[in-house]
Amino acid sequence: MNDINEFLNSETVDKLKIRLKTLSGFKKQPTMRKSQLISNIELFYTVPNLQNKWEQISKIDKLAIAEYIYNYSLEELFDYESFYAKYQQNPDFYSEDRFGTRKTKSESFTGAYFFKYGYEMPYELQKRFMTFVDEPKGIKANTTENLPEINGLTVKKTEDTAIFELKTILKLIDNSKLKASAITKIPSITAIKSIDAILPGGDFYPEHEVWAEKRAFAEDIGYIRAYGWLMLLQAGGLVKINGSTMILTAKGKRVLEKEHPHKTIKTLWERWLKTKILDEFRRIDEIKGQTGKAKRNFTKTEVRRSSINIALKSIEPGKWINFDEFSRLIKSDKDLKFSVTKGDPWDLYICEKGYGSLGYDGYHEWNILEERYILCLLFEYAATLGLIDIAYSSPIDAKPDFGDIWGTDGMYFLSRYDGLKYIRINSLGDYCFGNSDEYTYSKEETENIDIKIDNKGLITLNAILPPHDLLTILDRFTLKKSNNSWQILRSSLMNAIEKGNSVSEFTDFLYKYNINLSLKLKEQINDIEQKSDSIKIKDKVIVYQLKTIKLKGELVNDSKIGGMCMDIGTNLLGVSETNNKNFLTEIRKRGYPVCEKH
Repeated sequence: MNDINEFLNSETVDKLKIRLKTLSGFKKQPTMRKSQLISNIELFYTVPNLQNKWEQISKIDKLAIAEYIYNYSLEELFDYESFYAKYQQNPDFYSEDRFGTRKTKSESFTGAYFFKYGYEMPYELQKRFMTFVDEPKGIKANTTENLPEINGLTVKKTEDTAIFELKTILKLIDNSKLKASAITKIPSITAIKSIDAILPGGDFYPEHEVWAEKRAFAEDIGYIRAYGWLMLLQAGGLVKINGSTMILTAKGKRVLEKEHPHKTIKTLWERWLKTKILDEFRRIDEIKGQTGKAKRNFTKTEVRRSSINIALKSIEPGKWINFDEFSRLIKSDKDLKFSVTKGDPWDLYICEKGYGSLGYDGYHEWNILEERYILCLLFEYAATLGLIDIAYSSPIDAKPDFGDIWGTDGMYFLSRYDGLKYIRINSLGDYCFGNSDEYTYSKEETENIDIKIDNKGLITLNAILPPHDLLTILDRFTLKKSNNSWQILRSSLMNAIEKGNSVSEFTDFLYKYNINLSLKLKEQINDIEQKSDSIKIKDKVIVYQLKTIKLKGELVNDSKIGGMCMDIGTNLLGVSETNNKNFLTEIRKRGYPVCEKH
């Protein structure tokens, strides 16, 4: 709605009388035609009169008008939910709206008299208010340096772990035959367990963990980090499904061999923000019906993720923020606030489609749908990638806000992510969210670790390194000399490469701990890295010794067998491991048994 006259003409005569009576201060309702009522009301909407009336309304009403005139475009309706999230109070006219269905509680003047039904204000009137009303300030999230003391709280610093896990998981996929559905992209439970087995310390919750006091009833929490990694790697184009087997793509192989993990992780996060491989809400297992009619009612995941990403980007790194506060941060900004569904989700349900439908009032509030979505994205994807440190507890009874929904009796959590209490943006997150152009490891991770290196490549420590740095980097790429010293040798680097390791893993370690190498050592490592993929074993050859030269000639010239073998000397044939099975099949067809060498 654009002009004031149009705005007033859309109201009934009775409502116009109430509006004029209150604006003018008359004791009785005026007796006028509609056109006269509108003309008189318009006199009170001049800038001088608006300024005079401005002083008569409450502070919270002033904030509501300021929010509307600066943050709402033409014909947008006032969002009371976002306003309440920001100010923890609604304007007076929310409960005393003279023009809606609610009855007047008092005749005091409120900001409702500038709105239609308490939701809409004409653009012409907004512009007049802008001449003397200041723009409202944005919300500042409440953060803390230190976590409060909470029983059962687990704190995970994820940055270092994720950087280690990335190439370890890629290597496992490259060397194994992990299965996943080619249609849904969902990994098999065996694949998830294989990933879980190599995660330092296991998943966020131990496999099938339940708590003693609820043991008879508690649901299994299930996997978070192991599942998240397999979806992230697919969405990021590092892993694809060939038939039903997960394999590395060409890009995945390049990452495994050369690229620095922090750059890959940034790309994985950016790809995840846009992926359509999975709607994270599907991971809220207790909410049923998601693959049926309800599927058409879900909003775009890209929009939801973008809102959460912007909110993460706005938080000061290194400070803890309570999850409820983070949720409020999103909800309080009408441009960030999102919905999981396009309308009331009647096709989603808990336990039973009828009584348990989430379409009923109170069954699909922000805390039930949107907060569970945010929890999943943070816990399963941002934390898995190492972008946020997390503090969490058991999900059992952690968010008992769903108990009024039909069918939830006996349920101790609505989602496996309910236990997430606090998050903290670390250095990797700050880099991946785009706040920092360069990535440096968190000072907290490295500031107390003094590592020295001499010109000959002898590394000495004064502290204990994280296990994955100590065991998988130093012990793989160097020669251990004592309990606190390791020697960089050309032979040790080459041994590591020949066992399938990448030089970039070692250079990442040096970069992380600010270890400065001598020029000679740099040249040596660069030389080895450049030559590392020059010679590769393409296939191993099995050597067969033949009894006569005549037999050898027959086999080499055979139309089927000849292409599978090669002449490698007197009475000797070579067959690659790839061709060996077919070679033996054809040999046996001709009546020749193959004997082991004695």
